[in-house]
Amino acid sequence: VYSLVNQNLAPDVICINISNQAYMADKGIPEFPAWISEFSGANIKINYVENTGPYRKLTPIIDQFELDDCVITCDDDVLYGPGWLAALVQDANEHQDAIVCAVARKIKRAPYGRTRSYLFWPQINKLEEPQNDLLPIGVGGVLYRTGLVDVEFIRDESFKKIAPYQDDLWYRYSSMLKNKKVWTVPEAYRQIYPIEMPDGLHNINTSTKKFFDIAGLRKIESIARRMPGYLGWPVTKNDLVWRDIERYGKKYQKNI
Repeated sequence: VYSLVNQNLAPDVICINISNQAYMADKGIPEFPAWISEFSGANIKINYVENTGPYRKLTPIIDQFELDDCVITCDDDVLYGPGWLAALVQDANEHQDAIVCAVARKIKRAPYGRTRSYLFWPQINKLEEPQNDLLPIGVGGVLYRTGLVDVEFIRDESFKKIAPYQDDLWYRYSSMLKNKKVWTVPEAYRQIYPIEMPDGLHNINTSTKKFFDIAGLRKIESIARRMPGYLGWPVTKNDLVWRDIERYGKKYQKNI
């Protein structure tokens, strides 16, 4: 919170969405946080919402903003440098029809129309122009406008079953439904300082099942597991979830 309050460009409001209930490593916050008094000069709004894990950052408040408002999501296990917000907003003003983020992953295609495993989606943080096949990564912050996403899809509670931890994937599909491209901001990327968490979502979503504990066999196993992913077969949780989101999205579009 301190890193958000001390941005060179002050946000109009900082919304902190917390919950009484536990969810994954989050044990819940049953009492109103006392530390909020340390930031008496900042416009901070505490919202108690249902604990839906990473979806709390955007889903409960997405319909509270005007179409052109800039809504920037960020993670609670990252410190943001003082120029982070200004960099995102500046580029968002230049690319008003794109989702703007500090860093993204390039969605790679395999033969026969398959999507390669998330393991083979390289990180991208510098572009010549906005692109379609990019997935904004929440760790660096993502700037949305409600007019650039399908708000009803975001609020569709099917995410709880289909993608309970993969908010980046669910939110990206909501903007794909609007045919929106993604733009990355290198300066914002230079302003992020992740705090390593052993039970973080990245470790959960990109894990693959391990069968061997002997060093040599582990290397062989790693290659054997990655090859199907390169050819377009799902080998991580993110792969399975992205496949299910695309299937659900096609049904969703038919019902619009």
